[in-house]
Amino acid sequence: MLTFDDFIPFLGAFGPYQRRVLFLACIIVIPNSFHVFAQVFFGATTDHWCSNPRQWKDNCSTWGFNTTRECEEAKKAVIIPPGAKCSRYDLAFDSVDFSADLNATDYTNITSGCEDGWTYDRSQYTRTIIHDFDLVCDRAFLPDIALSVFGVGPVVGTFVFGWFSDWNGRRPAMFIGVISIAIFGTILAFSVNYAMYITIRFFIGMANTGLYLATFVWATEFVGPSKRTMVGVFIANAWAVGYMLLSVLAYFFRDWRTLELVISVPMFLYLFLIPFFPESARWLLSKGDIEKARPVIEKAATCGNIVLPESIFEECDDKLTKEDEAEDNITTTGKTLSLIDIMRYPNMRWRTLNMMFNWWVNSMVYYGLSLSTSSFGVNDYLAAFVSAAVEIPAYTSSLFVIEKWGRRVPVCVYLVVSGVACIMTTCIPVGIWKTCVAMIGKFSISASYGVIYIYATELFPTPVRSSGLGACCMASELSGIVTPLILTLGLLIWGPLPLLIFGGAAVIAGILTLLFPETMGEPLQETMEESEAFGKKKKGPSIGVADYDRLSPTDRSEDKTSPANEDDCAC
Repeated sequence: MLTFDDFIPFLGAFGPYQRRVLFLACIIVIPNSFHVFAQVFFGATTDHWCSNPRQWKDNCSTWGFNTTRECEEAKKAVIIPPGAKCSRYDLAFDSVDFSADLNATDYTNITSGCEDGWTYDRSQYTRTIIHDFDLVCDRAFLPDIALSVFGVGPVVGTFVFGWFSDWNGRRPAMFIGVISIAIFGTILAFSVNYAMYITIRFFIGMANTGLYLATFVWATEFVGPSKRTMVGVFIANAWAVGYMLLSVLAYFFRDWRTLELVISVPMFLYLFLIPFFPESARWLLSKGDIEKARPVIEKAATCGNIVLPESIFEECDDKLTKEDEAEDNITTTGKTLSLIDIMRYPNMRWRTLNMMFNWWVNSMVYYGLSLSTSSFGVNDYLAAFVSAAVEIPAYTSSLFVIEKWGRRVPVCVYLVVSGVACIMTTCIPVGIWKTCVAMIGKFSISASYGVIYIYATELFPTPVRSSGLGACCMASELSGIVTPLILTLGLLIWGPLPLLIFGGAAVIAGILTLLFPETMGEPLQETMEESEAFGKKKKGPSIGVADYDRLSPTDRSEDKTSPANEDDCAC
């Protein structure tokens, strides 16, 4: 059966055309992170207090104040108890005349709620969803609920866009994701209430994840196995660049509605790039559509000044690879292996549950630290920018680390360091040092997040690799629902509690990582029995992915240790 890997020896693992594809993928992914982290600025916490009573009309000149601001501050000093944000003195405002030396406690010590609404400090943020929808006091938990609702979107998007991408192609899925984000993002800017806001954000979260998944798979399907990890790092770095750019845009556009339009409307321009995005040749060949795949492959050859032998499109290799044989055997016996089959094997069962927990913790700590930047006591924009910037060296350096020290120990160290950093931040006063320690945690968790994609791919055997990775992806996405609820505990119970939870979970996950077998230099497991026994006995050396790229199609079909297919899942 003709596959795209048959063309890699001619096109190269990462030729000019593949580099062009990666560039286009990065252009798509850069704005992909905008909506994930936008609520860091949309829902930023600002000072607030009860508004002045309607009965006290502004009459500042009569009262001897030079500016309206001085007048408002004087009223605040009279009617607001010291430090209060959700109450004011219950004065008889109709009968008590205002004066600068008025002492409310001479009349009453009773307080009441903010019957005339709230006044907000707008010195840093012109307008946020907190201001527009009065998400303070007994409604202060609603911004985190909005984040949880947004987190439900990726869970649904994984199923919907994953199915659509496999059924109708990567290219249509990508542009449906782009246009959906553009449309729903534009509508979001005109939200009239909180219910409309969280509903639209759900659809944005759904499309956002679908777009990332389709783009990641699309880009990795054009390159040889030895370059897929590198492509994944480039795409992850593009994501981080997008987060950095968001902090810059938020600095200049401090009204959340304006910022939403700035990050959404330009995405309509991506529709003009449609002619430059080819369909995945690998996907077309997997569907047996050689006629549509041929122009894409020929275009890739032309870009690299490569002349393909005409006969290659007419050849159909009669020798199936080992994975093809396994798939045929499964079909013949009428049994398709799934996550349920994994759970029937004791070692694989606990290994899978451990890996799902690992992904869940990685995602929880990553988003927990990313969404908490406004609570570190420094400039929100600078903290967000640095939080994004540390991801680039984290992703890049992790590649070199795992090639030297394997997978198990680095993931353990990264998680433990991140957990300890989270716990330490609870003991440090807000300010620059708290931010520095938090960024150490962000660096470590980002590096860990990058490695577990590779680690999980190597741990699951071929018949259930997609099912196993899909379970891990789902676990990580579910954390997007739980993480905002954990952040809410800081408001309802105790401020440092969320970071303690993040830190403790990361340390536990890091220690549990040591229960995994090391996979560096080991061949991929091709059967359930091999995977169940893996870690108990020494396996033979495997062929490297770089060598695999150079094999001829005939030699590749005879190879028993093909490299990992790292694009089985991308969350």
